[in-house]
Amino acid sequence: MNNEEKLLYTIGEVDEKLVPSDKMKKSTLKWAVIGTSAAAAAIAGFVVMRGADFSNLPSIISPFDGEGVDIVETEDISITDDILTTEDISVSSDIAPDGLPKIPYKSFCFNSGFIEESLGNMGYNSAISMIRDCPWSEEHGITAMPVYKNLSYSDGGYVYPDAYLNEEKMMEMAEEIAEALGVTISEFDFSNLLFDTDGDNDENLEYIQEENCLSAICDGESYGVEAVKIYIYGRGSVGIGISDLILNSNPTYMKLPEEYANNEEALSDYLMEHFGDLINMENPSGSALDKMYNVTDDPVQNIVNYSLESFQFNIHDNELMSIFIDKKLCVAEKVGDYEIITAEEAQSKLLSAYKNFKLPDDWPDEFYDHYKKELTEEDIEGVTLFYYDTPHQEYFKPYYCFYVKNSSWSLENDWDVYQAFYVPALRDEYILN
Repeated sequence: MNNEEKLLYTIGEVDEKLVPSDKMKKSTLKWAVIGTSAAAAAIAGFVVMRGADFSNLPSIISPFDGEGVDIVETEDISITDDILTTEDISVSSDIAPDGLPKIPYKSFCFNSGFIEESLGNMGYNSAISMIRDCPWSEEHGITAMPVYKNLSYSDGGYVYPDAYLNEEKMMEMAEEIAEALGVTISEFDFSNLLFDTDGDNDENLEYIQEENCLSAICDGESYGVEAVKIYIYGRGSVGIGISDLILNSNPTYMKLPEEYANNEEALSDYLMEHFGDLINMENPSGSALDKMYNVTDDPVQNIVNYSLESFQFNIHDNELMSIFIDKKLCVAEKVGDYEIITAEEAQSKLLSAYKNFKLPDDWPDEFYDHYKKELTEEDIEGVTLFYYDTPHQEYFKPYYCFYVKNSSWSLENDWDVYQAFYVPALRDEYILN
């Protein structure tokens, strides 16, 4: 992977070690409906039987017509040995009471794998900036959110298997982006398409950790550079590199007008106008210098758009280095709308789970002192609700993310560094663990 491609991975906090895949197989759900009469009989201590012959039963006369009632003798009932047992009733533990499939929440940790044993199905990152632009607010009173099956999911660890998007779809997406940019594709580069997309993996590719990617090289004259390179990833992400020398270890990038160098509002307006066809949003959020998503009247859809369908410019020293477009919904299939817990309930779960927090015995106490104290409500400095969208997640599902200041680490620019705890947002009855 060349330097520019690596650069594109850093945009939007994309982790190149995370694994996409396809071949998601739909689960077959078996259902059995038990009638209320049968249930009542079971409660009364009766055995429900199939194939019973009631042809010899005498008629029963109503006691209100003055006639007696015949008593049925047991020898008048013919019973076959075809008895309904509990094995005949198919009940799946993978199904929630309302019929929706349960969703797995697997633990994940960055920089501190030992925490996986302490926090159950929660996630953790030991060093991260606080997300401040997520559109969620507790005032929205959101009670349910959609869950999506990640069609690029891989269960193969940190290896990149077949891409979900095939070569034809990748080329189609590249051509659409080139048209929006006003450039012409001169050649396609298939060198990073490491696997066939027909399901047949080559035997010795299991250790390859590059990602399936098709790139398209375009003339960059209209942008004042040698070339524009479009990267289409098999998991639904797009990167655009704009530079003089694509393969140069120290390339120069698209120069932005000097008059916008110290005017963020004017620069945002310029980018919105210049790349409007590429942004292609009816109502883009905020500034073009921040992560953008399409804003709607629905607060739930806004969270979905923010998490899974976003747009971001990468600008440094008044040069446009690259553009990152997240298009996760093109590799997603909606499962259903699920009830969620409140932020207060999620916080209670986190504080309870933290009591099981344990450090490896050989870690230096002076560096990890802040892990050992009891986590309290006062330690939590922020919370938000969004979808954690990495390829190793089998489903795109909502998490509450709680931020606790990391007192041991700091950044050169004095930005605060936080520990991030990710708590499953779905109600317990919807979680498969």
